[in-house]
Amino acid sequence: MADTIPADPGIVLGNVLPLKKKEYLLEIAEARNPQDIAQQKLHNLTLSYHKLSGVYQDMVNAGVDAADLKKLDDEKNLLKKAMVKAALDLGNACIAVEAKVRAIEAKYGQKKITFNFESPIDFSASEIKKMPVSYDSTNMDVNYFRNETEKDGSTAENLASKIYKHVSSTFAAWSTPEKAQNLSKSAHRVMEQQTQNHSIDGVIVITAHCTHKMASIYEPLVLNPAKTVRAWNGLYPKDKIKTTKEGVYKAAGKKLPKPAAPAKTGDAATEPAAAKAGDEEEDKPVTDSTNMMHLVTGATYGSSFVGFVHIKQESSSSNSQKGASLASSIQGIAQNAFGDTKSFGDNTKSLLSNSHVDTHCSLVTEGVIPQISSNTVTTSVMSLKPEPKEIMDQIQAISSASNETVNESLEAAASRSALTATFMKMNNSYLETAVSALAEENKKENQVFDLNSLMTAFTNYVDVAKSGESGFFENFFLRELTKKDVAETYMNAHFPEGAS
Repeated sequence: MADTIPADPGIVLGNVLPLKKKEYLLEIAEARNPQDIAQQKLHNLTLSYHKLSGVYQDMVNAGVDAADLKKLDDEKNLLKKAMVKAALDLGNACIAVEAKVRAIEAKYGQKKITFNFESPIDFSASEIKKMPVSYDSTNMDVNYFRNETEKDGSTAENLASKIYKHVSSTFAAWSTPEKAQNLSKSAHRVMEQQTQNHSIDGVIVITAHCTHKMASIYEPLVLNPAKTVRAWNGLYPKDKIKTTKEGVYKAAGKKLPKPAAPAKTGDAATEPAAAKAGDEEEDKPVTDSTNMMHLVTGATYGSSFVGFVHIKQESSSSNSQKGASLASSIQGIAQNAFGDTKSFGDNTKSLLSNSHVDTHCSLVTEGVIPQISSNTVTTSVMSLKPEPKEIMDQIQAISSASNETVNESLEAAASRSALTATFMKMNNSYLETAVSALAEENKKENQVFDLNSLMTAFTNYVDVAKSGESGFFENFFLRELTKKDVAETYMNAHFPEGAS
């Protein structure tokens, strides 16, 4: 008989399910059953209300009279009241269930470190195969959370706490509480780091959970007889299987074969029927044990994805202000480096090549490692047209043209100086407006991680999930082994004459 149980960190594919783990999981499932029933009831009522609201709107669009719609109105109101009551019942069930769960966890103690028996599987003869016995599914949600502050400047609610609650509640509905807790803790750590190191205006949170149709199953499953008996004896020390011939036959519920008796003669041939009946009574098979050993023989898989797009706050101004500031900076560089064209060109290129990052991304996944690739961004280094060297050539030409004599008079020198000053004023005006007349000089391609990288990672995550080649355990398949099954496994290897 094949059973399934939800995944647990203490359960390993191919190993024996520990008795305490089995009891713990059964008690937890039983304790959470009232909460599951209340949650399903609220979900069904909510779904019915949405369906009825859709029908009501269709009737309104069709022009049905309000008097004829009164019955639908009454039904909607009844559903609302039922939804409120179901929500209250769910809240009460959650409180009661959490108290029971805490008591059960305290009863069984820590579960992080577990000890188990050696797996009874013969790994050299067994094989794990991928089979499409499960199903593909995806749940996805995208939300934006603003980093809001109160009027007095205090934070309305810690952004990391809001993300923690969102991720926890989202994945609790999609997966197990343990998985939801692990992901929400990881998300909280990411947000704490980001808010400490950056001024964050808000964050876009992308959450997704997938189940994979490809399951791993031992096929064929071959057991090692000696290890199987050792595992059984370790699991049930008061119901051991002795590896002697008599002990194995007794555990298998089979009659021990008797050696052939010599031919009987005389009075011995007329043995009383009562004696034969006594022998037959002794040869009856022993009643089998009711104990069970559960072997984990297969698993289904799932995966989770949490992506963050962090939006940085900008305290700066508009594009026109940025342009005016940039023009002023270029003018200052030109005035300080006038005559040094190399310095001017290098400083200007550096100024114009600066970039500003408005968003950055973070990623948390479980079960799948998506491809995180960089994107190619082409940057252009801009230059002024005409270049400063050309301006210097023009100044030199003007100066030479005005100096026609070797021994110029004071008036001529003053005239030449005024001419040069006029040209400098014209040049400065040119520099102030040069931002709108930049020419592309050369291009560079840079590898960067940005929002596109996150989207590429999400696309790859979905593709990997569909392939079913990875994932974390969602559920385990169990194979039940009785005492008789274990004994027969040993018998087939060591006492084949008794095998059926």
